[in-house]
Amino acid sequence: MSGLTRVEGGVEGLKGSLDGLRFGFTILAGAVALVAALMMGGFAFLGFQVSQASSKIDAIPQRLSEEFRAMRAEMAAQTSAIANSITATRQAQPPAPPQIIVIPAPQPQPTPEPPKP
Repeated sequence: MSGLTRVEGGVEGLKGSLDGLRFGFTILAGAVALVAALMMGGFAFLGFQVSQASSKIDAIPQRLSEEFRAMRAEMAAQTSAIANSITATRQAQPPAPPQIIVIPAPQPQPTPEPPKP
């Protein structure tokens, strides 16, 4: 019966090894599930961030067109004000007539009389 005992002892050892493998596999499966859950959470967070950034990026052209429209209106108003100022300045100052300065003709000086002795 020593052969049977040896086989039974080997079977018991094999069962213990299988239990160890099952425990190791359970830990490995749990670790893989944890990593997969973390990856899914990370991808969900990243997708949310990308959608937020996308909505902000989509709003940029509208904001730029509004800003450019305001800049064009402001530049047109400034240009019009400058043009009106130049026009008003030219109209307010009619050409001045030429100035005529009358200078009296030189008078001959009387000759001095010689002193009397």
